Amino acid sequence: MNARTTAPPLTALLLLSAIVAGGPAVRDLPPSEAGFEPYLRFTPSSMAGRVDWLLVTTAELAPAFEPLVRHRRDLGLVCEVVTVEEVTRDALLGGGDFPERLRNFVRYLSGSHGLRYLLLGADSELLPARLAPFPIRGENVHYGEPYAVEGYFGCLDGEWNADADARIGEAEPGDDDRPDLAARVHVGRVPAEDVREVEAFVSKVLLYERPMHLEYLDRAVFLGGKVFIEGDADQHYRELFAKHFEPAGFRADFFTVEGGPTEVIRALSEGAGIVSHYHHSFTYNLSLPNGAIDTGNVGEIANAERPCLFFSNGCYSNQFTKEGISEKMLLSPAGGAAAFVGSTNTCFTTSLGLERRFWDHLFTGSARTLGEALSAMRAEVTTGVGPLGFLRLSFALLGDPATPPWLARPVRVELSVTAGKDGALTVRRKGAAPGRVIAACVQEGPYGAFRETIPFPEGAEEVVFPPVVGNGAPLRVTLSGDRV
Repeated sequence: MNARTTAPPLTALLLLSAIVAGGPAVRDLPPSEAGFEPYLRFTPSSMAGRVDWLLVTTAELAPAFEPLVRHRRDLGLVCEVVTVEEVTRDALLGGGDFPERLRNFVRYLSGSHGLRYLLLGADSELLPARLAPFPIRGENVHYGEPYAVEGYFGCLDGEWNADADARIGEAEPGDDDRPDLAARVHVGRVPAEDVREVEAFVSKVLLYERPMHLEYLDRAVFLGGKVFIEGDADQHYRELFAKHFEPAGFRADFFTVEGGPTEVIRALSEGAGIVSHYHHSFTYNLSLPNGAIDTGNVGEIANAERPCLFFSNGCYSNQFTKEGISEKMLLSPAGGAAAFVGSTNTCFTTSLGLERRFWDHLFTGSARTLGEALSAMRAEVTTGVGPLGFLRLSFALLGDPATPPWLARPVRVELSVTAGKDGALTVRRKGAAPGRVIAACVQEGPYGAFRETIPFPEGAEEVVFPPVVGNGAPLRVTLSGDRV
């Protein structure tokens, strides 16, 4: 499929009309048929079978993630949930601090069970981050200051502490711990402290991936201002828009020369699928041409049913170890972002090159999810030292790494399934332009193996599956395609 128009596959359990037409809030979702046992089902070292997606959270927060776990399973991922408490007490995960024990567990799951996505479902005070010393010397920087490096949990082949001292992840000439930057597992975090914050995040992810409103998803908003030379942010975003967004059919609003918090908050409240920012910032604010969005006014963004994906090139814009702007953007119940990508420490102009790579991998490369794009962005830089190497370590994702971005306006599809007397299934689709619905799949049970996949012939509105001889389990029908 063309990456430029690829979006989340539309999944149906003969409940597809409810998923497509509704995009329900968390409280409206049906109960899980199999029940939800988020913890105390096993110890981490006793896992067996394939694992695609892992949630690590606390015992208290785990039940609030249930709708997201079921959604990921609906999309065909094998999901497991493990608590911080289990990782802490599992004797087979080795010694060391919690980040080291968790990394041991993730390395095991990656090598033995094929783990691809890791969602850290708690604030860093509840689920500690790996902190590395800031490696750049000079004026107006904070040499040695600890900053969070989430890649530690997904980049599993390197040393990360080659000199075996107390400082992990050193990345400067002559004192390089050789931190690995080729991700085997894609990592994201939800820095939630309580159930209410988890529910706000989960609701936004579901409303983004199963949208109630389609008209906003092909709109981009670019925010910025003079950083080093006049017009640098404006030039960057107009070139980026022309390269990727405009050919994909996006509209855009540019607040890169003029615009303050009132105008920007209004634009974001109206809805934008993608928002990107390049200007000065700090933990608690994102600068605009006039004024800033900060932790005091971010709650005024009222786009709860139209959440965005947010990318920031600003310094400290994603310092989630403090209650900063990225955390407020992700966890505000009034609106904000379903995902936030940014740096946990200082940025340099080289971050613009990283952002270009990020969108390159999504629009024209092989990345299908935010986590994959972030990992691919890091992998292009061959050294871990210097400003560009450091930025590879500092960029992190708040959100689910398995979230696939809408890179064009999606289309709705109606699905109907008819069973013949002989057991054959006729699958009909209506509403998508020719070629957009690529295939139909039949699967045994909610999370069973796929029985058969049949592509739709060009222009056809139905396919017929031969009689299915099964074990009596309900059958699940899935459609996949471009912008469906």
